[in-house]
Amino acid sequence: MNEKEFAKEVKNKGQATVGLKYGTIDPVYSSGKPRVLFDGEETIGQKTYPYLKWYTPVAGDRVAVFSGVILGDVEFEF
Repeated sequence: MNEKEFAKEVKNKGQATVGLKYGTIDPVYSSGKPRVLFDGEETIGQKTYPYLKWYTPVAGDRVAVFSGVILGDVEFEF
């Protein structure tokens, strides 16, 4: 199951807003666990986030984060 299928499954169960956030990978990110600027926030926090094995973070990626784990990059939002 990829991140789009997972997000769709969560939405179909009426839980799309519980624990699911969107944000952007830190523009100066280069390696390790990235920091995320979440939508609606003005500054990037110091916390870094783990990500799923199949996803490779890239600075500036739009991502979906569920329960503190980066699911992957997204092309659209629900």
